[in-house]
Amino acid sequence: MSVIYQQINQRQYSVRANIDWPGREVGSLVMDVDGYFYFWPVDNNGAWSSYHLREVANKLDEINKQWNEQVEKDLNK
Repeated sequence: MSVIYQQINQRQYSVRANIDWPGREVGSLVMDVDGYFYFWPVDNNGAWSSYHLREVANKLDEINKQWNEQVEKDLNK
């Protein structure tokens, strides 16, 4: 199973698991009021391996990187 990310807009990504064609939506990466993106699962219809959870975590780190750098810079002023 691979995980596919599709940017919907500046505040949301669709997360699809390549289980069936064209890929079942399993959740969203959504920007919250603090400016960081979080994973919101669609439902709880199965288990995720640590590998796939790590893949989602890595994607969150990637898209949160620029905002986190800005927050750290502002806090260190």
